[in-house]
Amino acid sequence: MEKPILFNTEMVQAILADRKTVTRRVVKQDIVNRFDIDVDGSAIAYIDQSTGDSYKPTDICKYKVGDILWLRETWADHWLPDGFCTDRFVYKADGKPQLGYYGNYKQGKIDCWIPSIHMPRSAARIFLKVTNVKVERLQDITEEQAKLEGTQFFAPSYRYKMFESKWLNGMCMDCKHSDPFKLDGCKELGRKIKLLENCGCVFGFLLRGDSESLEPARLRFFGYLQHLSYKTMKYDFTYESNPWVWVIEFERVEHNG
Repeated sequence: MEKPILFNTEMVQAILADRKTVTRRVVKQDIVNRFDIDVDGSAIAYIDQSTGDSYKPTDICKYKVGDILWLRETWADHWLPDGFCTDRFVYKADGKPQLGYYGNYKQGKIDCWIPSIHMPRSAARIFLKVTNVKVERLQDITEEQAKLEGTQFFAPSYRYKMFESKWLNGMCMDCKHSDPFKLDGCKELGRKIKLLENCGCVFGFLLRGDSESLEPARLRFFGYLQHLSYKTMKYDFTYESNPWVWVIEFERVEHNG
């Protein structure tokens, strides 16, 4: 079955670069409340409370193995004074077009992008085939799975030069702290970082009470989620909240349906 799925621009770029072949989506709490949890903490069944019937947890996920997902991304119409361009649509993941106008043609708006939620099926260019679906807690992600998430977000365990694009006049553009490397925790390879609690930048990545040594890809992944949480003001998809998530593995396919 064909279904839409939303991705932000950074993750679209990761898919186009063949870095990303899996995505995690938070399971709604009313579904989690019906999970039958085993002694090891894994979800072994979904219980329909009205009938008492038991199902595999993944039977409840809206994405199924074999589904074709058309990717909704930030996009725009593309036109010239005498009509639409050959490439009728353009995409933020590719950058601004070199020629013509881009924007919302119907509304007469130029030099603007249209949010992914408003992208029609006709504008889709990326199609993904679901190859596997499972459910787990967010913190259960392995180093190998974290690599497949495709994030390129660097926490303080990496060299200073990797942060230069986020700095303006020697100051972090997110938390405005001028020298976070002098703060407690900065030189501990990114583990148990004790920085500005309300910061959404790489230096504000906080693992309160973390007792494990995070490997590089997992550290980048959780740092990226923390960064997104402060940008969107949504905190249900972080290391600390540790929600149940659908793990949806996929491969890119050609699709003209």
